[in-house]
Amino acid sequence: MPIQSRRHILRFYATALAVVMVFAAFEALYVAKVSFAEEEIGALSPLQDKQLGIFVEMNHLLSTLATASLAAMGAFLFHRYKASDPLPLYQLWRAIGSCVFSGLSLYCGYLSYDKVVWMLDQKFFNLFNPRILWPGRIQFWAFVVSVFFIADFIFGALRKEES
Repeated sequence: MPIQSRRHILRFYATALAVVMVFAAFEALYVAKVSFAEEEIGALSPLQDKQLGIFVEMNHLLSTLATASLAAMGAFLFHRYKASDPLPLYQLWRAIGSCVFSGLSLYCGYLSYDKVVWMLDQKFFNLFNPRILWPGRIQFWAFVVSVFFIADFIFGALRKEES
């Protein structure tokens, strides 16, 4: 294997490790440290049960859509770009951006779900608690950004076909 390829592989794994460390730092330094005081409850009211159901459905929907965006990116990549027509560098960054933000959305979906389980285990209910609210918000906006990257990627690929 040429040294150039080894450097690219090393750079890829170093970047992946850095991204994972950023996620872990976000969880450890912000999400887990936010202080709060909540009233302890014995059982969920019907309204709280409905709110929880809506929250979990939205979490599942965003996770499904982020997974679908990863699949769409992969399908378009492997269908459009062949070995004879390699992926241009500007398109590579769009594809990486889309995949990173889709992955961030999936991670925050997991984190959000995990914090809801934690909330119920601690016997309180507040979906606006920062430990629960922020991962859900980031999950949504990361998905939106990944969709913009996909759209830009596809538009760039189609524009190249026309010229």
